[in-house]
Amino acid sequence: IHIDPALLFFILKVRRDHILEDTTAALQRATPEDLRRQLKVVFEGEQGVDEGGLAREFFRLLSARVFTADCGLFDPAVAQSARVLWFDKGSACESTDFWLAGVILGLVVYNNMPGLDVRFPAVVFKRIKDEQLGLEDLRAVYPEVYVSLRSLLQWAPEDGVSDEEAKALFENTFCLDFTVSYDMHGVNSTRELCDGGKDRP
Repeated sequence: IHIDPALLFFILKVRRDHILEDTTAALQRATPEDLRRQLKVVFEGEQGVDEGGLAREFFRLLSARVFTADCGLFDPAVAQSARVLWFDKGSACESTDFWLAGVILGLVVYNNMPGLDVRFPAVVFKRIKDEQLGLEDLRAVYPEVYVSLRSLLQWAPEDGVSDEEAKALFENTFCLDFTVSYDMHGVNSTRELCDGGKDRP
């Protein structure tokens, strides 16, 4: 009895020199049923049967293209300061690129492939599992913001200071308003968190 391997496996044929483009095209054509089959990778023009080694090589090569700080999906500043990958809010990438990264991670987990070197902070997985997030989760991604926010939350006026004096002291100490500043493509941008935020201490 001959059984078509395509009925048992999700066969992914890619060219090494076009691995990202071929993978994107194949995954966009794939059905949910395809993605639930065991993955078998074929490198076009090469001999070899995938007993797991080719799939590991495929994910290693693909992750070197997708899961890097300079691919456009992730924030290079976070990668440098926190040494983790975090999504770039100013990314010029298409939503398809983020979709591809998610599908690749899903395939790795579903096919039980070890060794994918992707440094996501634990908060990513907590978010996927819909777990409650806290201040410590901020620390893993934005350590400097975490330290500043913790200082802000722990601040207390000295004893004997009136409420009005405490308010003035707080404003003079932290110099905050209801705006947020961030870097987008080398340009510093500021957005108000509420109407008239820049004028509200």
